[in-house]
Amino acid sequence: MQNSDPSNIPLELFMHISTFVPLRFAPKTLLSLAQGNRYFYRTFHPILYSRLILRREDDAIMAFQRILDLPELGLSVTQIHLMSDLSIETRRNEKPFDVLVGLQMLVNKQLVPRLVALSIYLLESWEYDSDWKPIIGHGRLPLDFWRNLRLACPRLRSLTLRNVGHGDKDRWLSGVVIDELLSFTELTSLRLEFPGDDTGPPEKEKLRILKCLPRFVSLQVLSIGGQELKEGEIFAFEFPNLKWLRLHWFASYKDTTKVMAFFDRHPQLESLSLLDCMHTWFSKDVREGFLPNLKHLKARFEDVRCLVPILPQLVSLAFEESLNAQVPYLLREVLPDGLPNLKSLEIVQEAGEWNSRKLEGALWYETLDGEFRLEKVKKRIPRTLHAFHCQRRSKLRGTRTAGYVV
Repeated sequence: MQNSDPSNIPLELFMHISTFVPLRFAPKTLLSLAQGNRYFYRTFHPILYSRLILRREDDAIMAFQRILDLPELGLSVTQIHLMSDLSIETRRNEKPFDVLVGLQMLVNKQLVPRLVALSIYLLESWEYDSDWKPIIGHGRLPLDFWRNLRLACPRLRSLTLRNVGHGDKDRWLSGVVIDELLSFTELTSLRLEFPGDDTGPPEKEKLRILKCLPRFVSLQVLSIGGQELKEGEIFAFEFPNLKWLRLHWFASYKDTTKVMAFFDRHPQLESLSLLDCMHTWFSKDVREGFLPNLKHLKARFEDVRCLVPILPQLVSLAFEESLNAQVPYLLREVLPDGLPNLKSLEIVQEAGEWNSRKLEGALWYETLDGEFRLEKVKKRIPRTLHAFHCQRRSKLRGTRTAGYVV
Protein backbone atom coordinates (compact mmCIF):
# COMPACT_ATOMS: atom_id res chain seq x y z
CA MET A 1 0.00 0.00 0.00
CA GLN A 2 1.38 3.38 -0.99
CA ASN A 3 1.83 6.14 1.61
CA SER A 4 1.26 3.68 4.48
CA ASP A 5 3.97 5.40 6.52
CA PRO A 6 2.19 7.29 9.37
CA SER A 7 4.73 10.08 9.04
CA ASN A 8 2.93 11.02 5.82
CA ILE A 9 -0.21 11.86 7.80
CA PRO A 10 -0.44 15.57 8.70
CA LEU A 11 -0.24 16.37 12.41
CA GLU A 12 -3.51 18.30 12.17
CA LEU A 13 -5.27 15.09 11.11
CA PHE A 14 -3.91 13.20 14.13
CA MET A 15 -5.16 16.00 16.38
CA HIS A 16 -8.58 15.86 14.75
CA ILE A 17 -8.77 12.08 15.18
CA SER A 18 -7.85 12.38 18.87
CA THR A 19 -10.91 14.57 19.53
CA PHE A 20 -13.14 11.56 18.84
CA VAL A 21 -11.65 9.63 21.76
CA PRO A 22 -14.04 10.02 24.76
CA LEU A 23 -12.60 12.07 27.61
CA ARG A 24 -12.55 9.15 30.04
CA PHE A 25 -10.41 7.08 27.64
CA ALA A 26 -8.26 9.82 26.15
CA PRO A 27 -5.31 9.88 28.63
CA LYS A 28 -4.58 6.13 28.49
CA THR A 29 -5.25 5.86 24.76
CA LEU A 30 -3.00 8.75 23.77
CA LEU A 31 -0.29 7.72 26.25
CA SER A 32 -0.27 4.20 24.80
CA LEU A 33 0.10 5.61 21.29
CA ALA A 34 2.90 7.93 22.42
CA GLN A 35 4.83 4.92 23.73
CA GLY A 36 4.61 3.06 20.42
CA ASN A 37 7.78 4.42 18.80
CA ARG A 38 9.80 7.62 18.52
CA TYR A 39 7.67 9.10 15.77
CA PHE A 40 4.46 8.43 17.68
CA TYR A 41 6.04 9.96 20.78
CA ARG A 42 6.86 13.18 18.93
CA THR A 43 3.35 13.16 17.45
CA PHE A 44 1.12 12.16 20.36
CA HIS A 45 2.99 13.63 23.31
CA PRO A 46 1.88 17.20 22.44
CA ILE A 47 -1.61 15.88 21.67
CA LEU A 48 -1.67 14.21 25.09
CA TYR A 49 -1.13 17.63 26.63
CA SER A 50 -3.69 19.27 24.35
CA ARG A 51 -6.49 17.80 26.48
CA LEU A 52 -5.44 17.51 30.11
CA ILE A 53 -7.91 15.19 31.82
CA LEU A 54 -6.85 15.08 35.46
CA ARG A 55 -8.86 12.93 37.84
CA ARG A 56 -6.40 12.68 40.71
CA GLU A 57 -4.84 15.55 42.60
CA ASP A 58 -1.34 14.09 42.42
CA ASP A 59 -1.61 13.65 38.64
CA ALA A 60 -2.74 17.25 38.24
CA ILE A 61 0.14 18.55 40.33
CA MET A 62 2.65 16.56 38.25
CA ALA A 63 1.15 17.78 34.96
CA PHE A 64 1.10 21.42 36.05
CA GLN A 65 4.67 21.21 37.38
CA ARG A 66 5.89 19.74 34.09
CA ILE A 67 4.36 22.63 32.14
CA LEU A 68 5.97 25.10 34.52
CA ASP A 69 9.32 23.37 33.90
CA LEU A 70 8.78 23.12 30.12
CA PRO A 71 6.69 26.16 29.13
CA GLU A 72 6.60 25.08 25.47
CA LEU A 73 4.21 22.26 26.50
CA GLY A 74 1.68 24.90 27.54
CA LEU A 75 1.33 25.98 23.92
CA SER A 76 -0.24 22.58 23.18
CA VAL A 77 -2.88 22.84 25.92
CA THR A 78 -6.35 23.63 24.59
CA GLN A 79 -8.46 21.94 27.29
CA ILE A 80 -8.07 21.40 31.03
CA HIS A 81 -10.57 19.12 32.76
CA LEU A 82 -9.81 18.96 36.47
CA MET A 83 -11.78 16.60 38.70
CA SER A 84 -10.46 16.37 42.22
CA ASP A 85 -11.54 15.26 45.66
CA LEU A 86 -9.17 17.66 47.39
CA SER A 87 -6.78 16.41 50.03
CA ILE A 88 -6.87 17.60 53.62
CA GLU A 89 -3.72 19.69 53.09
CA THR A 90 -5.19 21.44 50.08
CA ARG A 91 -8.45 22.16 51.87
CA ARG A 92 -6.51 23.72 54.72
CA ASN A 93 -4.29 25.63 52.29
CA GLU A 94 -1.20 24.03 53.88
CA LYS A 95 0.68 23.05 50.71
CA PRO A 96 2.94 25.62 49.05
CA PHE A 97 2.10 24.00 45.70
CA ASP A 98 -1.21 22.18 45.30
CA VAL A 99 -3.54 21.55 42.38
CA LEU A 100 -5.27 24.94 42.62
CA VAL A 101 -2.03 26.85 43.13
CA GLY A 102 -0.63 25.10 40.07
CA LEU A 103 -3.64 26.08 37.96
CA GLN A 104 -3.31 29.69 39.10
CA MET A 105 0.37 29.74 38.17
CA LEU A 106 -0.33 28.45 34.66
CA VAL A 107 -2.86 31.23 34.13
CA ASN A 108 -1.01 34.02 35.89
CA LYS A 109 2.20 33.27 33.95
CA GLN A 110 0.21 33.06 30.68
CA LEU A 111 1.53 29.57 29.93
CA VAL A 112 -1.72 28.28 28.36
CA PRO A 113 -2.63 31.04 25.87
CA ARG A 114 -4.51 28.63 23.57
CA LEU A 115 -6.84 27.32 26.26
CA VAL A 116 -10.36 26.84 24.86
CA ALA A 117 -12.09 24.80 27.59
CA LEU A 118 -11.70 24.84 31.37
CA SER A 119 -13.62 22.46 33.62
CA ILE A 120 -13.19 22.43 37.39
CA TYR A 121 -15.10 19.73 39.27
CA LEU A 122 -14.33 19.86 42.98
CA LEU A 123 -15.98 16.81 44.48
CA GLU A 124 -17.78 16.68 47.79
CA SER A 125 -16.76 14.17 50.43
CA TRP A 126 -16.44 13.79 54.17
CA GLU A 127 -12.83 14.23 55.28
CA TYR A 128 -11.51 13.70 58.81
CA ASP A 129 -8.17 14.39 60.40
CA SER A 130 -6.19 12.05 62.65
CA ASP A 131 -8.41 12.96 65.60
CA TRP A 132 -11.57 12.17 63.59
CA LYS A 133 -12.62 15.76 63.42
CA PRO A 134 -14.27 16.93 60.19
CA ILE A 135 -12.10 18.98 57.87
CA ILE A 136 -13.41 22.45 57.07
CA GLY A 137 -12.23 23.80 53.76
CA HIS A 138 -12.81 23.70 50.04
CA GLY A 139 -11.28 24.65 46.75
CA ARG A 140 -10.58 28.38 46.49
CA LEU A 141 -9.56 30.42 43.47
CA PRO A 142 -8.96 34.11 44.27
CA LEU A 143 -10.31 37.08 42.36
CA ASP A 144 -6.99 37.67 40.60
CA PHE A 145 -7.24 34.26 38.97
CA TRP A 146 -10.54 35.08 37.27
CA ARG A 147 -9.30 38.48 36.16
CA ASN A 148 -6.12 37.00 34.72
CA LEU A 149 -7.99 34.13 33.08
CA ARG A 150 -9.72 36.45 30.66
CA LEU A 151 -6.47 38.22 29.74
CA ALA A 152 -4.24 35.14 29.59
CA CYS A 153 -6.71 32.87 27.75
CA PRO A 154 -8.51 35.00 25.16
CA ARG A 155 -9.67 31.89 23.24
CA LEU A 156 -11.61 30.47 26.20
CA ARG A 157 -15.07 29.40 25.00
CA SER A 158 -16.13 26.66 27.44
CA LEU A 159 -16.32 27.00 31.24
CA THR A 160 -17.54 24.44 33.78
CA LEU A 161 -17.54 25.10 37.53
CA ARG A 162 -18.65 22.87 40.37
CA ASN A 163 -18.11 23.64 44.05
CA VAL A 164 -15.49 26.29 43.36
CA GLY A 165 -15.12 28.76 46.23
CA HIS A 166 -13.60 32.19 46.65
CA GLY A 167 -13.18 32.98 50.34
CA ASP A 168 -12.41 30.91 53.42
CA LYS A 169 -16.05 30.58 54.43
CA ASP A 170 -17.82 30.44 51.07
CA ARG A 171 -17.87 27.33 48.93
CA TRP A 172 -19.19 29.30 46.00
CA LEU A 173 -17.97 32.41 44.26
CA SER A 174 -18.60 35.84 45.70
CA GLY A 175 -20.52 38.53 43.87
CA VAL A 176 -17.31 40.25 42.73
CA VAL A 177 -16.05 37.06 41.09
CA ILE A 178 -19.43 36.46 39.49
CA ASP A 179 -19.15 39.90 37.88
CA GLU A 180 -15.84 38.80 36.36
CA LEU A 181 -17.36 35.57 35.05
CA LEU A 182 -20.26 37.41 33.48
CA SER A 183 -17.78 39.34 31.37
CA PHE A 184 -16.89 36.15 29.44
CA THR A 185 -19.62 36.88 26.92
CA GLU A 186 -17.88 34.96 24.11
CA LEU A 187 -18.52 31.61 25.82
CA THR A 188 -20.28 28.97 23.74
CA SER A 189 -20.54 26.50 26.65
CA LEU A 190 -21.37 27.36 30.26
CA ARG A 191 -21.96 24.83 33.04
CA LEU A 192 -22.53 26.00 36.62
CA GLU A 193 -23.31 23.67 39.51
CA PHE A 194 -24.24 25.43 42.75
CA PRO A 195 -23.67 23.67 46.08
CA GLY A 196 -26.90 22.22 47.35
CA ASP A 197 -26.59 23.30 50.99
CA ASP A 198 -26.19 26.48 53.03
CA THR A 199 -22.65 27.03 51.75
CA GLY A 200 -23.96 27.88 48.29
CA PRO A 201 -24.65 31.39 47.01
CA PRO A 202 -27.61 33.35 48.41
CA GLU A 203 -30.82 33.25 46.41
CA LYS A 204 -30.26 36.80 45.17
CA GLU A 205 -26.86 35.82 43.73
CA LYS A 206 -28.38 32.86 41.91
CA LEU A 207 -31.07 35.08 40.45
CA ARG A 208 -28.46 37.63 39.39
CA ILE A 209 -26.61 34.95 37.48
CA LEU A 210 -29.80 33.74 35.81
CA LYS A 211 -30.80 37.29 34.85
CA CYS A 212 -27.41 37.87 33.21
CA LEU A 213 -27.45 34.73 31.08
CA PRO A 214 -28.78 36.58 27.97
CA ARG A 215 -25.38 38.30 27.78
CA PHE A 216 -23.98 35.02 26.47
CA VAL A 217 -25.51 35.34 23.03
CA SER A 218 -23.15 32.72 21.56
CA LEU A 219 -24.15 29.95 24.00
CA GLN A 220 -24.68 26.56 22.40
CA VAL A 221 -24.43 24.57 25.64
CA LEU A 222 -26.04 25.65 28.93
CA SER A 223 -26.18 23.65 32.14
CA ILE A 224 -27.43 25.12 35.41
CA GLY A 225 -27.87 23.16 38.62
CA GLY A 226 -28.55 23.91 42.24
CA GLN A 227 -30.95 23.53 45.11
CA GLU A 228 -34.55 24.15 43.97
CA LEU A 229 -33.82 26.95 41.55
CA LYS A 230 -36.74 28.83 40.07
CA GLU A 231 -37.06 28.79 36.32
CA GLY A 232 -39.06 32.02 36.03
CA GLU A 233 -36.05 34.01 34.86
CA ILE A 234 -34.41 31.62 32.45
CA PHE A 235 -37.58 30.80 30.51
CA ALA A 236 -38.17 34.44 29.72
CA PHE A 237 -34.97 34.56 27.67
CA GLU A 238 -33.94 33.62 24.17
CA PHE A 239 -30.63 32.03 23.21
CA PRO A 240 -30.38 32.12 19.43
CA ASN A 241 -27.65 29.45 19.18
CA LEU A 242 -28.62 27.10 22.03
CA LYS A 243 -28.46 23.41 21.10
CA TRP A 244 -27.89 21.65 24.44
CA LEU A 245 -29.78 22.48 27.66
CA ARG A 246 -29.49 20.81 31.05
CA LEU A 247 -31.42 21.97 34.11
CA HIS A 248 -30.86 20.30 37.47
CA TRP A 249 -32.92 20.90 40.59
CA PHE A 250 -35.26 23.40 39.01
CA ALA A 251 -38.85 23.91 40.10
CA SER A 252 -41.17 24.60 37.18
CA TYR A 253 -44.46 26.43 37.11
CA LYS A 254 -47.62 24.39 37.35
CA ASP A 255 -48.74 26.57 34.44
CA THR A 256 -46.66 25.37 31.49
CA THR A 257 -47.43 28.36 29.23
CA LYS A 258 -44.07 30.12 29.71
CA VAL A 259 -42.12 26.90 29.46
CA MET A 260 -43.81 25.89 26.21
CA ALA A 261 -43.27 29.39 24.81
CA PHE A 262 -39.55 29.11 25.65
CA PHE A 263 -39.20 25.85 23.75
CA ASP A 264 -41.18 27.24 20.85
CA ARG A 265 -38.54 30.00 20.64
CA HIS A 266 -35.74 27.39 20.58
CA PRO A 267 -36.57 24.91 17.80
CA GLN A 268 -32.82 24.37 17.25
CA LEU A 269 -32.44 22.41 20.53
CA GLU A 270 -30.87 19.00 19.97
CA SER A 271 -30.41 17.78 23.53
CA LEU A 272 -32.54 18.37 26.63
CA SER A 273 -32.01 17.10 30.19
CA LEU A 274 -34.37 17.90 33.06
CA LEU A 275 -32.90 16.21 36.14
CA ASP A 276 -34.49 16.08 39.60
CA CYS A 277 -36.93 18.78 38.53
CA MET A 278 -40.33 19.23 40.11
CA HIS A 279 -43.74 19.52 38.47
CA THR A 280 -44.60 18.88 34.83
CA TRP A 281 -42.77 20.95 32.24
CA PHE A 282 -44.82 20.34 29.13
CA SER A 283 -48.48 20.72 28.28
CA LYS A 284 -50.47 17.70 27.15
CA ASP A 285 -51.28 19.17 23.73
CA VAL A 286 -47.78 18.76 22.21
CA ARG A 287 -48.01 18.16 18.46
CA GLU A 288 -45.64 16.90 15.78
CA GLY A 289 -43.20 19.62 14.82
CA PHE A 290 -42.52 20.67 18.41
CA LEU A 291 -38.73 20.82 18.96
CA PRO A 292 -38.10 19.40 15.47
CA ASN A 293 -34.33 18.99 15.96
CA LEU A 294 -34.45 17.26 19.36
CA LYS A 295 -32.45 14.02 19.31
CA HIS A 296 -31.55 13.40 22.96
CA LEU A 297 -33.96 13.59 25.91
CA LYS A 298 -33.61 12.87 29.62
CA ALA A 299 -36.59 13.65 31.86
CA ARG A 300 -39.19 12.28 34.26
CA PHE A 301 -41.67 9.76 32.91
CA GLU A 302 -44.48 12.29 33.25
CA ASP A 303 -42.69 14.76 30.97
CA VAL A 304 -41.68 12.10 28.45
CA ARG A 305 -45.32 11.01 28.29
CA CYS A 306 -46.33 14.53 27.23
CA LEU A 307 -43.81 14.42 24.38
CA VAL A 308 -45.08 11.18 22.80
CA PRO A 309 -45.77 12.83 19.38
CA ILE A 310 -42.07 13.68 18.93
CA LEU A 311 -40.46 10.62 20.56
CA PRO A 312 -39.98 8.72 17.25
CA GLN A 313 -37.35 11.27 16.18
CA LEU A 314 -35.13 10.61 19.22
CA VAL A 315 -31.74 8.91 19.07
CA SER A 316 -31.34 8.55 22.85
CA LEU A 317 -33.94 8.54 25.63
CA ALA A 318 -33.49 8.39 29.41
CA PHE A 319 -36.32 8.09 31.91
CA GLU A 320 -36.19 9.54 35.41
CA GLU A 321 -38.64 8.59 38.16
CA SER A 322 -40.65 5.86 36.45
CA LEU A 323 -42.78 3.54 38.60
CA ASN A 324 -43.14 -0.20 38.08
CA ALA A 325 -43.62 -0.94 34.36
CA GLN A 326 -44.57 2.55 33.19
CA VAL A 327 -41.80 2.60 30.58
CA PRO A 328 -42.70 -0.76 28.94
CA TYR A 329 -46.32 0.39 28.99
CA LEU A 330 -45.35 3.53 27.10
CA LEU A 331 -43.25 1.63 24.58
CA ARG A 332 -45.81 -1.12 23.94
CA GLU A 333 -49.24 0.40 24.47
CA VAL A 334 -48.79 4.11 23.72
CA LEU A 335 -46.15 3.67 20.98
CA PRO A 336 -47.10 0.41 19.22
CA ASP A 337 -44.85 1.22 16.26
CA GLY A 338 -41.80 1.66 18.48
CA LEU A 339 -39.05 4.26 18.21
CA PRO A 340 -37.31 3.52 14.91
CA ASN A 341 -34.36 5.92 15.39
CA LEU A 342 -33.55 5.10 19.02
CA LYS A 343 -30.04 3.80 19.73
CA SER A 344 -29.80 4.29 23.48
CA LEU A 345 -32.36 3.74 26.23
CA GLU A 346 -31.85 4.32 29.96
CA ILE A 347 -34.47 3.66 32.62
CA VAL A 348 -34.47 4.73 36.26
CA GLN A 349 -37.27 2.64 37.73
CA GLU A 350 -38.77 2.33 41.18
CA ALA A 351 -41.01 -0.48 42.36
CA GLY A 352 -43.95 0.62 44.49
CA GLU A 353 -47.64 0.37 45.18
CA TRP A 354 -48.46 3.68 46.84
CA ASN A 355 -50.91 5.70 44.77
CA SER A 356 -50.07 3.56 41.74
CA ARG A 357 -53.69 3.34 40.59
CA LYS A 358 -53.62 7.05 39.79
CA LEU A 359 -50.42 6.86 37.75
CA GLU A 360 -50.73 5.92 34.10
CA GLY A 361 -49.15 2.57 33.33
CA ALA A 362 -48.03 1.83 36.88
CA LEU A 363 -50.24 -1.30 37.06
CA TRP A 364 -49.43 -2.51 33.55
CA TYR A 365 -47.45 -5.70 32.99
CA GLU A 366 -46.73 -8.38 30.41
CA THR A 367 -47.25 -12.06 31.14
CA LEU A 368 -44.75 -14.73 30.20
CA ASP A 369 -47.05 -15.63 27.30
CA GLY A 370 -46.74 -12.14 25.86
CA GLU A 371 -50.17 -10.96 26.97
CA PHE A 372 -50.53 -7.36 28.17
CA ARG A 373 -52.61 -6.71 31.24
CA LEU A 374 -53.59 -3.83 33.47
CA GLU A 375 -53.74 -5.21 36.99
CA LYS A 376 -56.48 -3.93 39.26
CA VAL A 377 -55.38 -5.57 42.49
CA LYS A 378 -52.36 -3.81 43.91
CA LYS A 379 -51.03 -6.79 45.81
CA ARG A 380 -50.63 -8.75 42.58
CA ILE A 381 -48.41 -6.18 40.88
CA PRO A 382 -45.06 -7.76 39.94
CA ARG A 383 -42.57 -6.21 42.34
CA THR A 384 -39.38 -7.16 40.50
CA LEU A 385 -37.65 -5.35 37.67
CA HIS A 386 -40.35 -6.55 35.29
CA ALA A 387 -39.60 -3.67 32.93
CA PHE A 388 -36.32 -5.35 32.00
CA HIS A 389 -38.03 -8.60 31.01
CA CYS A 390 -40.73 -6.76 29.06
CA GLN A 391 -38.10 -4.98 26.99
CA ARG A 392 -36.08 -8.10 26.29
CA ARG A 393 -39.14 -10.06 25.13
CA SER A 394 -40.68 -7.35 22.98
CA LYS A 395 -37.37 -5.91 21.65
CA LEU A 396 -39.09 -2.54 21.84
CA ARG A 397 -41.03 -3.25 18.64
CA GLY A 398 -39.07 -1.63 15.90
CA THR A 399 -36.68 0.18 18.19
CA ARG A 400 -32.99 -0.31 17.30
CA THR A 401 -31.26 0.14 20.64
CA ALA A 402 -27.54 -0.28 21.07
CA GLY A 403 -28.07 -0.79 24.80
CA TYR A 404 -30.32 0.03 27.70
CA VAL A 405 -29.91 0.38 31.44
CA VAL A 406 -32.47 -0.35 34.14
